[in-house]
Amino acid sequence: MALKNNTWKLNQWYDQDVAGNVEYTSSFNNFYTWGENERGNLGQNIPTTTDKSSPTQIPGATNWSSLGGGWYDTQCSGAVRSDGTMWTWGRNLRGSLGLNQAAGQLDNRSSPVQVTGTTWSQISVRQDNMMAVKTDGTLWGWGDAGGGETANGLEGTPGMRSSPTQVPGTTWSSLGSHFGGWGCIKTDGTLWMWGKNSKGHLGQGNNVERSSPVQVPGTTWSKLSQVSNEIAVGAIKTDATLWVWGENEYGGLGQNEPTNTNYSSPKQIPGSWSHVNTQYNSSGVKTDGTLWWWGNNEYGQGGQNNVVQYSSPVQIGSGTDWSTSVSSFSNTFAAKTDGTLWVMGRNEKGVLGLNQSIPTMFSSPVQIPGFSGNKLTISSISTNAFAVLEQL
Repeated sequence: MALKNNTWKLNQWYDQDVAGNVEYTSSFNNFYTWGENERGNLGQNIPTTTDKSSPTQIPGATNWSSLGGGWYDTQCSGAVRSDGTMWTWGRNLRGSLGLNQAAGQLDNRSSPVQVTGTTWSQISVRQDNMMAVKTDGTLWGWGDAGGGETANGLEGTPGMRSSPTQVPGTTWSSLGSHFGGWGCIKTDGTLWMWGKNSKGHLGQGNNVERSSPVQVPGTTWSKLSQVSNEIAVGAIKTDATLWVWGENEYGGLGQNEPTNTNYSSPKQIPGSWSHVNTQYNSSGVKTDGTLWWWGNNEYGQGGQNNVVQYSSPVQIGSGTDWSTSVSSFSNTFAAKTDGTLWVMGRNEKGVLGLNQSIPTMFSSPVQIPGFSGNKLTISSISTNAFAVLEQL
């Protein structure tokens, strides 16, 4: 693979099996996937027994603009192209691909299939459901809705939607997911959450599930962690302050407190932040370009050259040229401003993209070869990864 003058740029999304979320559009956006392919979730139209241990381009279109990975144990994916069309592939359990199929027709897809509509702008994926925003600011959800995840009034029932259904409102903007549900920031700076709430993930000061959006206090929210898995939820305000809430297992809330201390309302992590991704282990970039990490470190994913757990942020290296990062239970990806991509943690199924299929462990950052120069956005969830390369 020889891709010169191209830059990796990470999105906020990362869980355990897939990588790739795209924020930028251009006239030449190639789409790469790698890692495990159990349900066709690499979108390569290859046998499900065939994994990829290095980035491999999805054949066909070169106009990808927004990619949604998934939550832990997710094996479905989706992406938006710059022409406003939306495409999904992988596992189709409970209508998660949005193809308007009856329960008995929910077959898996190993290559991208178009979902109805041509005005899509952003997509996000969690366990067996997806949500997406259109260019007019409307929000849509589909798939498993038994816990109110799709905000379509199906809380507490074994419901499903196999095609996109609108959530009320027209000013939705930045979308992200959490354990059992979702969050989205509106254009007025308000943050709204819904779905399951067993560990306080909705930021309401309680553990009540919600099947429709409820507001988190404040009107200056700017960025929401794309996927938060079942541990922490993280968001940044316009003043660059970082706030977290939810479950604190492994120290994922970064509060330097016992890991059984959960918070159902936002708690601040000191510092000035430009990017955050909250998971079993969390990572973020400060406004000075330094890279920080905290939480579970069982596989060296904290980049500290050890396997020690940390309940408050620790700096990875001494560099000041980091731009974004994504983390999961077992891996961390981070990009520098020069477009190079660095990985650390467990390499199960080749998810680290190092052309190695054996489950090697790296406790310090290792570079994925072949990319530098422009922009690329990536996401991952443990055993597979997705990335879109923007050729400028």
